[in-house]
Amino acid sequence: MKKYLIIALIPLLFFGCKKRELTIEKLEITSESVVKSTTSIKVSASYTYVTALKSVVGYISRNSDMSNASSANATVNGNQFVINFENLTENTLYYYCIECNNGVDIIKTDVKSVQTDFPGLIKSEFSVSATQKVSFSQGNLQYRASTGTWRFADNQFVCIGENNSNISSTYDGWIDMFGWGTGDNPTNSSTDNVNYPAFTDWGANPISNGGNAANLWRTLTKDEWSYVFNERSTSSGIRFAKAIVDGTWGVVLLPDDWDNALYNLNSPNVGTVDFPENEISSTDWNNIFEANGAVFLPSAGWREGTTMNLVGFRGLYWSATNNSGVGAYNVYFLSGDIYVTDSRGRYIGQSVRLVCDIEN
Repeated sequence: MKKYLIIALIPLLFFGCKKRELTIEKLEITSESVVKSTTSIKVSASYTYVTALKSVVGYISRNSDMSNASSANATVNGNQFVINFENLTENTLYYYCIECNNGVDIIKTDVKSVQTDFPGLIKSEFSVSATQKVSFSQGNLQYRASTGTWRFADNQFVCIGENNSNISSTYDGWIDMFGWGTGDNPTNSSTDNVNYPAFTDWGANPISNGGNAANLWRTLTKDEWSYVFNERSTSSGIRFAKAIVDGTWGVVLLPDDWDNALYNLNSPNVGTVDFPENEISSTDWNNIFEANGAVFLPSAGWREGTTMNLVGFRGLYWSATNNSGVGAYNVYFLSGDIYVTDSRGRYIGQSVRLVCDIEN
């Protein structure tokens, strides 16, 4: 009896297997984001699959055909994974792809490209028009005539001050006050506007701690400065605030994605208030503001010939836009107000804060 029952069941089981529909779940990467620095690239992604991935490996190369690629194992957590490519070369184009093993097959993504950052960059975004965003340099521009070297200040509230009065083609110190458009003649101290006939952008020069290659940086135009101060739409609704940062008077510019909950700023977007409306300690500046992409424009004064004026009390920053034959537009701020489209004689030595364009 038992023997016949077993034989009778075999066709039923076989018949049941034939009727069953077998579905194989396919791996799909649903999102991917890339965060880069001067020496690293971090790739984060989410995926869908019935079980956790067996392994994920990233490959990176300087060659588009992925020859001579190096690999990095990913950290997998749930339906997400992260790959860190470390010890890369700054300002260099790389190619990468990802290999995922789901236990059924191995899926390799398309090759993508990404370029590491150059140094001197504040990693945040500021809209300067409806279609263009930029990042600011880490500090005001400086020049040393004896070696022909350009650099950015070590931090955002460093100013050369009175030593700008030593400006000359043989001076061995640093200066940070420049006549308009003197990217090709930074030690020009003439007080005659006719000696500043055309604009040469300072960003056309290799900047030693800013990538050290030509044309990585540029100067904002009058309209772009105006957009930064007056027209941007930001997450917080805040574009700028006058402040004292670690004892230095100036203006804080907040990036487009600034989170208003990070710090309670008084009188934001108001140029007519005094600087002590916001007194920000160096600790708060480093840990809250700069860590989240804020920019500080210090009141560095201005130079007229070889005479410095009102260091620490006035801030003047050049634009790339001329005004008639002898003037040029700038940003000018003092205790009473901020003049975003101010105009001065081209011979006035002023601060320069450069930006680099963010690719759309």
